[in-house]
Amino acid sequence: MIQINNLSHLYPNAEKNALSAVNFDIESASTVGLLGPNGAGKTTLMSLLAGLQSVQQGEIYFDGVPFAKLSKKQRHQNNTEHNSYGISKTGQFHITAHSGNKDRADSRR
Repeated sequence: MIQINNLSHLYPNAEKNALSAVNFDIESASTVGLLGPNGAGKTTLMSLLAGLQSVQQGEIYFDGVPFAKLSKKQRHQNNTEHNSYGISKTGQFHITAHSGNKDRADSRR
């Protein structure tokens, strides 16, 4: 499960937040789509989930563990073995998240 709690992000020199107080859970066996216009925060959210940018405000949890508390090795393992992120040719983001039990997978689109 992936949990997003009160996630906000402001880029340097930006006038407004790319993300502002975003909250949602991605439950097991569910499908999620990220849709929105340019500048809506889709890429920012994906880069935060992948650990490419640091969380400024709020929290991301993977299987109940705050992402910030995972070791570098656990973060890498989480992003390579348990979760995958991609962008289709049509520009849609896809998230595949697996629980700690490798026999049970969650699909996210």
